[in-house]
Amino acid sequence: MLQPYIQIGRVARAHGLRGEMRVEPFTDDPARFGSADALPMVYLERGGAFEPRRVLSARVNGKSGAVIALDGVCDRDGAEALRGQWLYVDRDHAAKLDPDADFICDLIGCEARDETGALIGRLEDVLQPGGNDVYVIKTEAGTILAPALKSVVTDVDVSRRLVTISRERMNETAVFD
Repeated sequence: MLQPYIQIGRVARAHGLRGEMRVEPFTDDPARFGSADALPMVYLERGGAFEPRRVLSARVNGKSGAVIALDGVCDRDGAEALRGQWLYVDRDHAAKLDPDADFICDLIGCEARDETGALIGRLEDVLQPGGNDVYVIKTEAGTILAPALKSVVTDVDVSRRLVTISRERMNETAVFD
């Protein structure tokens, strides 16, 4: 089952005295932090439950990420208390993806199998070094870094929690640890 909430950023620290906080975006579209209209609601995880918070203001802040103010956070101490907290949106308000794209949080934990159905391992992380993503696959023998190219990753079915990998192309292009 897909997670109902998707991480979009993490509170880095308080910003100023009135409850604003700097946020490190974890999204391909930092513009979503451009205004409270673009991001009207976020969720904070509290003991396994997701607590909604109305976004009072939001703006992109150069290289340092974004600055937001949340309902109920009125001063620096309140903002500082949220340091390190993840910010989420519900899946219905997540950024729209291209048809052949998936959220990283949906990929992590998927089984990696070859074309015959033989288990290769489990996808533990997705690295984004530049030209293409790299899947980090944990196997019994170690870790494989496989480029997320259509010639290597032949199918992704997050609803079945399954990533199919061409073993031949993986052996040609992957890094084995």
